[in-house]
Amino acid sequence: MIQSGLRKKNLFLLYEWFFSHRRNLPFRNTKDPYRIWVSEVMLQQTRMSVVENKYINFIQRFPDLKSLSMADEDEVLTYWKGLGYYSRCRNLQKGAKQIQKQYGGHFPSEWSDALKIPGIGEYTASAVLSIAFNRPHAVLDGNVRRVLSRLYYPLEDSSAVLRNLAEDLMSVRTVDAGFHNESLMELGSLVCKPGIPDCKNCPLSGCCNLKKHGSRLGTLVPPGKKSSPLDIRMHLYIVHDKKKRILIEKKKDRKFFKNMWFFPYAVCEETQSGMKGFEKELPIPEEILADIRMKHVFENSFRHHITHHRIKGNLYWMQCGSVKFKPQDSVYFADLQEVKKLVVSSLSEKVLKILDSNFNI
Repeated sequence: MIQSGLRKKNLFLLYEWFFSHRRNLPFRNTKDPYRIWVSEVMLQQTRMSVVENKYINFIQRFPDLKSLSMADEDEVLTYWKGLGYYSRCRNLQKGAKQIQKQYGGHFPSEWSDALKIPGIGEYTASAVLSIAFNRPHAVLDGNVRRVLSRLYYPLEDSSAVLRNLAEDLMSVRTVDAGFHNESLMELGSLVCKPGIPDCKNCPLSGCCNLKKHGSRLGTLVPPGKKSSPLDIRMHLYIVHDKKKRILIEKKKDRKFFKNMWFFPYAVCEETQSGMKGFEKELPIPEEILADIRMKHVFENSFRHHITHHRIKGNLYWMQCGSVKFKPQDSVYFADLQEVKKLVVSSLSEKVLKILDSNFNI
């Protein structure tokens, strides 16, 4: 264990390192809880390199809670494109609407109130409240867990033990709560990384119990039981009309891309006919179905990962004559530019690239 009398000295070394080596990130130069909240939600399960530009563009379009709460959901999803896990985006907008309604547009500064906001758990609440309001809530993300597990090696690995250690360090900090939390997170991200840590550049190497024990490897935070990805077959249908407009739809009851604009698709067994899947996915009158002509089938044309699913897909390029849908239906033919705007999944980019290289769409 790090002796109690040494803690403040070692924490000072950590703070000094962070002040000199922290990354100049676009959300680090603000105390606006809304902007900090957006950054924290974006960073969940997404690499920093992907988030930076997405964050800048998102904030330029939705600079405050009010603008996000009043925006059209399809437009918000468009600005989230490429970040995945779109439920995070929907919860972000739901949360903005709730804050506008219940808290007068001001992000709640109390722990109990923050946890009532859709999509905000203990980690996000700790990060936002500590950075924006200097509230002494210790962050315990993957980076901090790894740092503490190595500093205090050997110890029982449990969230309760690590939480107590994190709160203990927070209680003896000599800087703002947010600066303290960011220091630990940045150390785990840049130096105390998974696998082999960069001990020679670590400001806490002199008091790290793992280093003292001579261990070179091991995050000491068990990875847990990871379920094997589920392999599935997807039949994806690109139907265009005579004007080369492409059929897109929005559904609430499907497995992937729920309530989002996307192409018709069917998740099928390996041996199941793709057209059978199409008839089930998009039930349309028989006379219209008979008017659909298959132009090309791309067998095993794409692979994609969605959460815990590993997808292998067939792409069907189809032409339809004159299909008319009612204006209220969540299915219609859109020109290519509108498709690129509305269909925000990264899978759509793969699909359009395949079509463009073969048919110059």
